Amino acid sequence: MDRDPGRLTDSALSVLNLKVLGTILGMIERMSRLRVLLWALVFLCLSACSLTRFVPIQMARVPQTESFVQTFDLSGFRDAPDWLFEDAAAQRHRTKDAFMDAVFTRLVGRRNWQNLKDIYTFESLQQEIESADIYVTGTVNFVVYLDPVRQHQVVLGGSGRYSIVRRKNNEILLSGDFRIVPKRTPIADLYTGTLPVETVFYVTRIPRQTTYYWEAPTMLELSIDTRYKEDGVFAINYSKSHDIYLTNPVASGEKKQVKIGQLVVDGRAHAVKLIDIRMMKFLEDDYKTKLGHIE
Repeated sequence: MDRDPGRLTDSALSVLNLKVLGTILGMIERMSRLRVLLWALVFLCLSACSLTRFVPIQMARVPQTESFVQTFDLSGFRDAPDWLFEDAAAQRHRTKDAFMDAVFTRLVGRRNWQNLKDIYTFESLQQEIESADIYVTGTVNFVVYLDPVRQHQVVLGGSGRYSIVRRKNNEILLSGDFRIVPKRTPIADLYTGTLPVETVFYVTRIPRQTTYYWEAPTMLELSIDTRYKEDGVFAINYSKSHDIYLTNPVASGEKKQVKIGQLVVDGRAHAVKLIDIRMMKFLEDDYKTKLGHIE
């Protein structure tokens, strides 16, 4: 008996039903996966939002170790302030010799400076200092951290060691330590490209000589790389020199600092040394309540 060609056999219907069922199950499976992914995304977002309320202030600290070389600059002797000179005649004439004598007297102490002049003579020291054949080299370890109460400010603190070296024979004339004086600085100053850093230099040793303890307040104008400031990322500017000054905190009626040299920071591996403040908005902000007023 001939079958109607327009009708499907039972086996054909079974195959069709299986295909339809498979399609439906596939759609359900895909929808289930999408639903799981959406729920997972929501969970992660909620978790992240909840966690950011508990990020401690220590997460914003940036430790760095740097090495540097500093040379001296005696070109500003005519504009030197009166407080630099102890002798009235030196104040009036302001010669380069008097300027150098006054700078190193304040930098390393009168008796230590006299020891160096007795060993090497003033003329030799002056010639080698002006030609950058006497220079300073050293290392510094510092930390940039946020003020927990005033989170619009950063504090830079640290310490290091230095040596004054004679280039022609690598002789160490004098060595000592220094510290960075912790001081609050507005984060806005980073955007200007210059960060003032107060330091105190300590004289600790002149080889084979009696050495007299001495402290010298100085200030470094640290140049900041601001190429990525719009993203909140900064770094030391390794391509520029940084001016260093002798300071007199008690001076009044005239400038409190005098430039004595330039410092260059070693730029090797500098690309990994970043000051990144992009995550500040996620920091815990209840320190004022917990800790009270902090000086």
